[in-house]
Amino acid sequence: MIAFMRMCLLAWGSRGDVQPLVALGRGLRSAGYDVTVAASPGFTPMITAAGLEVDPFPDQSALMQTPHGKRWREGSSRGGREQIQLWRAVLKDLTPGIADHVAELVGRHDAFVSGVITFGAMLSVARATGEQHIAASLTPSAATRSGRATVLAVHPDTESVLNLAAGWGAQVGAYLMMRPMAAAVGARLGLPRQTVRDFSRDSRRTSTLLAVSPHVVPRARDLPDRVVTTGYWIDPLDPDYSPPADLESFLQAGPAPVYLGFGSMPSAQPDALFDLMTTAVRRAGRRGLIYGNWDGWRPDHLPDDVLIVDAVPHEWLFPRTAAVVHHGGAGTTATAVRAGVP
Repeated sequence: MIAFMRMCLLAWGSRGDVQPLVALGRGLRSAGYDVTVAASPGFTPMITAAGLEVDPFPDQSALMQTPHGKRWREGSSRGGREQIQLWRAVLKDLTPGIADHVAELVGRHDAFVSGVITFGAMLSVARATGEQHIAASLTPSAATRSGRATVLAVHPDTESVLNLAAGWGAQVGAYLMMRPMAAAVGARLGLPRQTVRDFSRDSRRTSTLLAVSPHVVPRARDLPDRVVTTGYWIDPLDPDYSPPADLESFLQAGPAPVYLGFGSMPSAQPDALFDLMTTAVRRAGRRGLIYGNWDGWRPDHLPDDVLIVDAVPHEWLFPRTAAVVHHGGAGTTATAVRAGVP
């Protein structure tokens, strides 16, 4: 290990993209590295609280208010193909600001760790400059025959060449999504336009930290040594944390509730979604905690056996619930598993 190596973690995205990399950064800092996290300005308090330096990316919240951003955020009523097209349009809107910022980072750090959105951009940087680049993956998506070791499996319970083919097909899809940003960064650094073959080759050469538990996702026999399974990246709970008074009172007033939350995912019809969740809780004979992250939306009437909560540390909350109903985000999944509840 090189003491005080300057590491830059590119954590552009939503809270689910940023928080695990902050936890990783805290671990790197304790190991003797100088760590900077590049993320949107709204995450600065989280990053500085972890004792890490901040390099603010362009603010993503304004871009979510563009026509493409608004249509994408209404995505629950749209088909998968249109969602992909809209996300590509959003990424195109984001490209100039992110590409400028990534190009400016060159030469200021000894190594970079990229999240999924900036992965293609950093492939261009590494190819053009020789900068050290490590990928951070929060979900098991490498091409493999093992259906148990990837979220992309055609046959989830067996080993199959079709699983491997699906993994390579997903890589082509990733290239198409990331191509505009990678090309923009490459152009700023004088790099010729990359092909899908270049992307695939560079991806296979990039060391990858896979932030999943091997007890949950067994390591596939055909994964290369460059993919290292590390376990989940989760910050310890602040021992001085105190929950909001209304939440503490609700938990003490009856049996453990079911938690229902979908992270940063938008909802085109929050009233209908709220009605669906409260009906489900009632039919199950349970009380409910609902994370209502829908642009400040609140219902006209709140049943006595349901409480809407804002952001609460999942490490504290989930062990106090009867079950967790969630969107499958990497961090939420990890914390729910660690809590030991359904």
